[in-house]
Formats: sequence, structure tokens, C-alpha cells
Amino acid sequence: MTWIPATSWRSWTITLSPRSASARPAAWRPSISPEKRLESWGCAAAAVRLLKKVKVYSPTKENRERFAKEMSARTGLEVVPVGTAEEAVRGSDIVTAATNTVEPVVEGRWLEEGTHVNSIVGGDSYLPRRELDDETIRRAGLIVVGYKPQIFLDRQAEFADRLERGLVKAEDLHELGELLTGKCRGRKDEKEITLFKNNTGMGIQFAATARKVYDKARQKGIGTELPLDLFMTRRGDRSYSP
Repeated sequence: MTWIPATSWRSWTITLSPRSASARPAAWRPSISPEKRLESWGCAAAAVRLLKKVKVYSPTKENRERFAKEMSARTGLEVVPVGTAEEAVRGSDIVTAATNTVEPVVEGRWLEEGTHVNSIVGGDSYLPRRELDDETIRRAGLIVVGYKPQIFLDRQAEFADRLERGLVKAEDLHELGELLTGKCRGRKDEKEITLFKNNTGMGIQFAATARKVYDKARQKGIGTELPLDLFMTRRGDRSYSP
């Protein structure tokens, strides 16, 4: 179930950050780089935004063609495999990178004005994943992350080095919770490039999702109810969670 809150987390940024659909008559044309969980992201994105055309790039031709065919059938959208990352990014309103790379695959010079960028993978000092180049960070007028302290705790490559070099300031990074509650602004105008970095998972994501799934299961009378004792430790007359 862990992919459900993660997908919802990223999809929320799509509803809050991209420019209005009227900005471009061709509607939303995201570019996405496939991985096994990106199928759920594509369906979620289609649910919260009026997507019309999706461009997909993977360095493996067979993977991008298979993914495009499967997603077209599942969503009814026009999902088109393309031959380069640049072709996927140029002309797109939403750009989502979902890779295992340690070298940037999205270049800021490819981005149109008003684009919203999602970078799905996190990283740390042991696995310094980095999907976005310096120019992408520089051009982004609004940068939102999941949890700022994690950047410093893990020395996450996407921002730690760039903070030290002065490419971006700590006060320029905002948390998704701040965006949702109105503590930081959303998109400034139709031309601003916005960026969400999914730099870590948050416990509240999973707790909220688990409660929703639990309530739905109770309503439908499905699932197996387990005794609470299985999840508790007893010491004398007192009970403790593990």
C-alpha cells in the first residue's frame, strides 16, 4: 500500500502548482520517464488534471513503447513514446522524472515558461540521486519539498551541494504542508516555473491513507479483523505498542 500515499503526495502538487488549462489550448502534455510505480502516478495525474497527451521517455526503447501502449489502454489518453529526454520535456506543461539516475536527466533550458516539474526520487550521501540540472533549480520560482530537514540529514544531492554553492537559499525551499495550508504562496503567475521534489516519505501520509483504507474496508465489510493483542506488548496490567 506504500505507493498510494506517495502517488497522492505528488498528485497534490499538480493540482496546486500548474498554470490554468486555458494557458495552452492543447491542454496538459506531461512528459514522464517510466518506472514500475509511475503507472499509478499517470492515472492519478489524469484524475486531477485535464490531460490530453502524455509523452514518455525511457532509454530502453522496448520499455517506453510497452509503457505507452499499456497506459493508453488503461487511461484512454494519447500516450506517445519519444526517443530523447529533451523531446519529452520540450513543449510539456508538466514534467515528471522518475528515474534511478545519479546524473541529471532534465535540463532547465528545455523547460517552457509556466511548466510544473516533479522529481520523484530522493537520495542521500550514499546514493546521490540527482534528476535535475542546475538550470532547472535556478529557473524555478517556487520550489516545494516534502520535508526540508531531510535534505540536511541525508545530504541529499539535489539540494545540499546547491545550497552550499549558493545556487538556492534554504528560505527559498518550502514544504508541501506549508503549501497545502497556505503558509507559502502558490504559483505567482502563468509564466512561473514551479518544482516539487519528493525528497522523502512522511509518516502522516501513510497514517492518513491507512485510515481511509480501513474505513472503506469496514463500510464494504471486507478484510479480516485482527485482535489488538497481536500488536501490543503486555507487562503486568499495562499494555504497550511494540
